[in-house]
Amino acid sequence: MNGILRLASVSLIILTSLGLTACNTSDRLLDHVDKPQTAKISYINAQPNATGFYLKSVAYSSDVFDSRFRVTQLNSASASKDLTYRWIESNNESQFAIENSNSRLERVRVNKHLNHSGSY
Repeated sequence: MNGILRLASVSLIILTSLGLTACNTSDRLLDHVDKPQTAKISYINAQPNATGFYLKSVAYSSDVFDSRFRVTQLNSASASKDLTYRWIESNNESQFAIENSNSRLERVRVNKHLNHSGSY
């Protein structure tokens, strides 16, 4: 019985590792796909503290709070210039998120469909 449990545990670890590797691989492939859809986005921080702004296509399996999706960090009562965001043609849904830059505990995320050549 112990042998079966050990085999099951090892199998579970291997399957989990393969799943995580596959997710990371698909995200890396997405990084190199042509992204013809664009939008101009500016960020405004109306929070009383420094805030990090994140943005990713929902086609990515990684969490939006991964550092590579961090678009900008703004101090309180400040705004960014217009930034160009690109995404693949078949997926207009993106995830926006903000994070308290001091505590990194207060986080909010929302999904939004974007229009090509739109301004936000």
